[in-house]
Amino acid sequence: MKHTKLAGITFFIGLFAIQSSLIAETFRARIVKAEGYVHVVDSAGKKRLPEKNNLVSESETVITSKVSKAILQFEDGAMSVMDEKSSLVVEQ
Repeated sequence: MKHTKLAGITFFIGLFAIQSSLIAETFRARIVKAEGYVHVVDSAGKKRLPEKNNLVSESETVITSKVSKAILQFEDGAMSVMDEKSSLVVEQ
């Protein structure tokens, strides 16, 4: 019984570690705050509206429109404040 519980716990910890490493490889920034009309465009040109703490992956572009702003935090902790009518391509 103890071995079964230990195996289950080890499995879930391993699964979490794999998931975390996949997210870290794919996502480079998160949108901390968005005001006005802010959207994210992927490499295929598909637009989406971000939500707070929404992750932005490599090669996606964050765009702010008139009277809009966004604050991004990158994986290294650096912050970027985007004013209205600006765009930022997230790269490696």
